[in-house]
Amino acid sequence: MLGFSGGMDSVTAVGKLTAEGWRVVAVTLDTVGDEAMIAKARRIAAELGVEHHVVDVRREFQREVIDYFIEEYAKGHTPAPCTVCNPAIKWRYLIQTADALGIEKVATGHYFRVEEDDGKYFVARATDQTKDQSYYLWNLSQDVLSRIVTPMSDMLKRDVRENFADKRESMGICFL
Repeated sequence: MLGFSGGMDSVTAVGKLTAEGWRVVAVTLDTVGDEAMIAKARRIAAELGVEHHVVDVRREFQREVIDYFIEEYAKGHTPAPCTVCNPAIKWRYLIQTADALGIEKVATGHYFRVEEDDGKYFVARATDQTKDQSYYLWNLSQDVLSRIVTPMSDMLKRDVRENFADKRESMGICFL
């Protein structure tokens, strides 16, 4: 199962996973009710020929991520919403959805890798150091890490971008 936004990285991840022999099921987490993004993800998943599901996590996202961000900012702290979102929302609901669909492995279009050493899993940097997103994932459990497939771990963003000349990359805080 692939966490799927319909952006260039998740589309590339579908291609890589399919080429490796995986049957991909795409899941879009609805965090803020962005109907245009969800419609785009549905359309692109259909174009790619992959099954697509949408999971509504708006209430949980508001409570766990947006409220946290506002509270920390109001205290004069620098919030790190992605480090909160990954264990509390993204990976929690991707794993729950995978379990409900009877799927063992879960992937996203993020640039990081998971390595295993003596039965312990840990997050490691992606090949592309300029795009590496491993630091967002420091708080994932061993159970979650053991189920992750990382199709983008060896990709270079410049190579991905070449296939999407007409697209711009989304960056920043997703809910702003």
